[in-house]
Amino acid sequence: MFDIRALVNIVSSTHANKQIGLIASYALLAGAADVSNSIQLILRQNIPDLYLFGPTFAISTPMTINLNTWYYLRLMYNGTNVKGKAWQRGTQEPDWQAAAKVSSKSGSGGWLSRQGQVFGLRSISSLNRVADIRITPIPRTGGVP
Repeated sequence: MFDIRALVNIVSSTHANKQIGLIASYALLAGAADVSNSIQLILRQNIPDLYLFGPTFAISTPMTINLNTWYYLRLMYNGTNVKGKAWQRGTQEPDWQAAAKVSSKSGSGGWLSRQGQVFGLRSISSLNRVADIRITPIPRTGGVP
């Protein structure tokens, strides 16, 4: 269970897809996060939207994303729920823009409760800048620690 926050900026790209996001996975595949078993929160400048998805859900929230502009991304997972939001630096943090229930794959602790969680960034076809990454564990209440 975690709360991830990062400051990101899609600088430029000659490709049609301009995306950056956060990824949380409980498994590694060939030394990288297993994206098929992950939760991701992606800013997609080419769509444009904020895209929250996982193995059993996909939520697209329309959002204008400008190149060369800093945005905060925030992804929170608490065992059965996942939430995401994004906002431009210098503006007020909004309420959660996307939320989903997550099916448990690993028992009482929830979907991402296994040892060896992997957290990181996902960048697709663009030059990006990243700053101020914070990963905060959320303490469990009850159940197995």
